[in-house]
Amino acid sequence: MKTNTDVIDTMKKITLSLEAGSSPDTMDLSSRPFSFQFIYGVGAHGVCLFEKAHFEKRSGDMVLFQVEPHQIDDLFGHLKKSLIHFLPRTTPFYLRSTVMSIKTADNREVVKAIAQAGGSDNCGCGCGC
Repeated sequence: MKTNTDVIDTMKKITLSLEAGSSPDTMDLSSRPFSFQFIYGVGAHGVCLFEKAHFEKRSGDMVLFQVEPHQIDDLFGHLKKSLIHFLPRTTPFYLRSTVMSIKTADNREVVKAIAQAGGSDNCGCGCGC
């Protein structure tokens, strides 16, 4: 039986498998799936669009995004600095996100995620984020 702990919600530790492609059916822009983990809902400016699209999803659920150049900041918000090295340099692209796990984050993980989300927007890669 599924419970509330089985769905994505605020302060849950989410692990996603991300793939990028040139079309919805062809994930050819990433050499292999990228494992991405974050705490849902800790951004200093609220929940970003990427997080909202995953709200109440369950393990195994998939979300597909078509990403245009002008959408990257709004779509990924505070998560962009963690994804910048994975995201394709060419746009538009498609991003397929598969929910791998949903866990309750412990207090230490939440505090660390909040500190990172509220920190400098400069990821250090020279991208200007």
